[in-house]
This record gives sequence, structure tokens and C-alpha cells, in this order.
Amino acid sequence: MFNVEKFIELVEKRFDNNYTKCSKEIGVNVSTVSRIINKRAQPGTMFLKLFSEYCKKNRIDVNKYIFLK
Repeated sequence: MFNVEKFIELVEKRFDNNYTKCSKEIGVNVSTVSRIINKRAQPGTMFLKLFSEYCKKNRIDVNKYIFLK
């Protein structure tokens, strides 16, 4: 499960709500970030992997964003 609301907060705070900056830092396409934030798509395996790596690199608690039901 992915906490979209927490991800939106992260994008707003760390990237000044700039989807392009966020996508470049994570290593995904800007449309992927947009679709996740606008709840038109669930994050896929590659996004979750890259987002986890981004969190580890930046000392962010990934468990606030990705969790098991």
C-alpha cells in the first residue's frame, strides 16, 4: 500500500510542489508522479523501488509512505 497523501506532502515540502523536480530526483517520468498524485494510477513496482532508494539516500523513513495492509 502507498500513502498518497504523505507523498503529496513530501512533494509540496521538498520540491515546492514541482512534479518535474520530484520525478528527476526519484528517477521516474513526470507523468508517473502526476498520475500517482492525481490518483489516476497506483505506483508500480519500479516506482516503489526507486522511491525506496530515494528515501534511503535522503534519510527519509520509507515506512511512512510504503506499508503492508
